[in-house]
Amino acid sequence: MIAVLYQGGLGLPERDYYLDSDPFYEHARQAYVRYLAALLDLWQGADSAHIDQARDILAFERELARVTMTPAEQRDPRAIYHPRTVQALAAEIPEIRWLDLFASHGLMREFPVNLAQPAFFARLGRLIAETDSARVGRYLVLQLLSGFAPYLSSAWVDAQFAFTKALTGTDGFSPAGFAPGARSIPRSGLHWASFMSPATFPLLRVNGHRRFSTRCGAPSGTGSGCSDG
Repeated sequence: MIAVLYQGGLGLPERDYYLDSDPFYEHARQAYVRYLAALLDLWQGADSAHIDQARDILAFERELARVTMTPAEQRDPRAIYHPRTVQALAAEIPEIRWLDLFASHGLMREFPVNLAQPAFFARLGRLIAETDSARVGRYLVLQLLSGFAPYLSSAWVDAQFAFTKALTGTDGFSPAGFAPGARSIPRSGLHWASFMSPATFPLLRVNGHRRFSTRCGAPSGTGSGCSDG
């Protein structure tokens, strides 16, 4: 068994949606900002400040997108195979409490870990260190709200429907198993979130006999699914 840590945390389908200047992607970014602001309105009540907060979250996610590997880059299995131990990982990226996180799942210092995208996680660590905790908290709340929106009242469902329609140009809901930006939260999520910087909450997957994941759909460009079992 080996743990696999994979890039993630983007609410839009892939990195081009954040970085490409094409009008199609600009339209998608504007739709995403409106969607995030709508979620904040539903959560906290209407507030004109929410649109600026939503733009700030888009900027936060753009920093993750800059170091997200493309699907083409991930086709080479050697490019996403970088094994080390939990202890080595903790020394390499100290901003995240890896030892506590893995210990909470009974995985000790010498447990093997594949850090699939080292540059992504190195940037994530630095981003955590330099980002205001309120900003990270807002990002996490929006990830949570987006993930649960289909299961809440009609206003939440309608907000996600409007976003999906703007993103895909369709009049129906996304196919089963996919919603742009969707997240599922594992049963143990609140427990292990307490051992890590909150910015990593939507990003981690461990493959093997144990798995914890907060992505439903795949890490960008991978085509794999998610599980919290």
